[in-house]
Amino acid sequence: MGAGEQHVVTSLDDVRLDHKHRYRWAARQAKGLRVIDAACGCGYGAAMLAEAGAASVLGLDINERALECALTHWTRPGVSFEKHDLIAPELPEVDLVVSIETVEHLPEPRPFLRASRQAAPRLLTSVPNEAVIPFSRRSFPYHQRHYTRRQLRELLEECGWVVEDWWMQKTKLSRVKLGSKGRTHVVQARRA
Repeated sequence: MGAGEQHVVTSLDDVRLDHKHRYRWAARQAKGLRVIDAACGCGYGAAMLAEAGAASVLGLDINERALECALTHWTRPGVSFEKHDLIAPELPEVDLVVSIETVEHLPEPRPFLRASRQAAPRLLTSVPNEAVIPFSRRSFPYHQRHYTRRQLRELLEECGWVVEDWWMQKTKLSRVKLGSKGRTHVVQARRA
């Protein structure tokens, strides 16, 4: 993820509401699990996962400025942060990989998704819905593309994932709900 798009914040009050809702959704499914928060940015999501009951959370990001913020403001018991490049990842074994707003930033997401499959039996991910928010380089300079439901399903299946449930956010203010017609696809998948 480009440094220009990361949300470097020191308080949950400053986090975009749509991002908070996605992490709250993920946190409900992470209780008692060992979790990787891929492209964790400044770390608020990793902290939210831990505070909701994840057994441990490893936040990974390539951006040193974001990791400095994470270590300074979002360290919690059971949370650690590491510099890690998701373009060519080797990931430790965990129970769950959380990938909120990551895949659309990667020039080639397949190595990350395959490494996630090797690391964990479950994946929670979210991406912008191309059918609702069409991709353009001008509007989204840090994104590589957006995905229709079919494109995202095919990508995940190609990388060894089976989509269990489609969730979505209808607007920037919406909570995550079952369905697939919102502005953001939110997916729960299991290892094939």
